[in-house]
Amino acid sequence: MTLPCRIAALPGRPGDRHRARCLRCQARIARGRTLERALRSMRAEVVPAPAGLHRGVLRRLPRQDALQPRRRVVLRTLARQAAAAGVTAATGAAVLTGVVRWRSRPLG
Repeated sequence: MTLPCRIAALPGRPGDRHRARCLRCQARIARGRTLERALRSMRAEVVPAPAGLHRGVLRRLPRQDALQPRRRVVLRTLARQAAAAGVTAATGAAVLTGVVRWRSRPLG
């Protein structure tokens, strides 16, 4: 719940003092409490899904292999891990090359 005054957002005693005196903040807090009560009273209500929602959701999902429904997810994960391993190996090779060149540099 956002309060209309910047001071009202202060934690602790300064914010409490402001909220105790500011009518605008008190009204905002009261509206918030009323809304919370209304939402709490609707907590147990079951709202039926609209007709056709099931088909619309399934149509937007990517196609999956019926025998291996997680195959695409696993392959994508493996591809990401392989890419991360490649980046790590390239970074390590670059660091190693830099260290070798720095160490083999003639003094002077």
